Amino acid sequence: MAIDPGLWQRLEPLLDYALELSDGERGRWLDKLRETSPDLVEQLVQLLTAEEAADEGGFLNTGFQVPSAELRLAAWKLERPLGAGGMGAVWLARRIEGEGEPRAAIKLLNLALQSPLGQARFRREGTLLARLAHPGIARLLNIGVSPAGQPYLVLEYVEGIRIDSFAREHELSTPELIALVLQVLAAVEHAHANQIVHRDIKPSNILVTNDGVAKLLDFGIAKMLSPDGSLGSAPLTAGSARVLTPEYAAPEQASGAPVSPATDVYAVGVLLYLLLSGTHPTAEGRRGAAEIITALFEVEPKPLGLGRIDEVLEKSLRKKPEERYQSARELAEALGP
Repeated sequence: MAIDPGLWQRLEPLLDYALELSDGERGRWLDKLRETSPDLVEQLVQLLTAEEAADEGGFLNTGFQVPSAELRLAAWKLERPLGAGGMGAVWLARRIEGEGEPRAAIKLLNLALQSPLGQARFRREGTLLARLAHPGIARLLNIGVSPAGQPYLVLEYVEGIRIDSFAREHELSTPELIALVLQVLAAVEHAHANQIVHRDIKPSNILVTNDGVAKLLDFGIAKMLSPDGSLGSAPLTAGSARVLTPEYAAPEQASGAPVSPATDVYAVGVLLYLLLSGTHPTAEGRRGAAEIITALFEVEPKPLGLGRIDEVLEKSLRKKPEERYQSARELAEALGP
């Protein structure tokens, strides 16, 4: 579906808003918009219908092409793949001209997602990262498009290992683990201060360098907060289930209730519980998304016998978001000395 660039500028913010609404809310909103802009509504409905069909068919899980290792992207040469996911592949790249960072991580959009909607989602990650400047967040260096028309993000390359692997390999003590999580919270606090909720905080999205610096990665499903401090609601459909990680999702993410900074607080609480105990607070022994989500609502985390830290974990992992710490800063203050 080709869309005129001028029309797309009008459609993109409307599409972004529509994707955050439940089916009922979206229908009522489209009916109201139809009264003033029937031409836009017709285009929006086509895009939304294509999106639903793609989700039902597992579109985000299809294979994708990656460029040859010899491919040059502007000042960069791709050397080897670092990882892949639904939205695309991440490659290690070496600078071959100009000055600046000698290496970078280049994230390329899955060629199967080169629809206007897929490109909008991908560009949104770059837009959000451009708002952030914190030593605990991998920096956005540049945005570009490959010769084949494939959008890409040039990101700071972080040479490190997952936070849980780092903790095990270095046999960190409880105070050392808390200090590491406080680093993560500082990065999350910076995102929240810029009205951004990460929504996917988990060990694989936090790398720790050899000198013990934690870096928060992958803002691929992060969202801007609305003026009232929420992100609105979105139903847990087959498609939306693929953009959250059940083990680290807060109850409101799984139920489609409004999401807020307290959602990231919950994920950090799960992370801390795992680092301290080696077990998951609610999903231990569960298999598959359905069992994990059920346990999320039904299982209460067991105390770890750590006194004040147990109290902090208990509040961080409450089922109702309004009963948790309301920001990364509040959680950090509770964890601090």
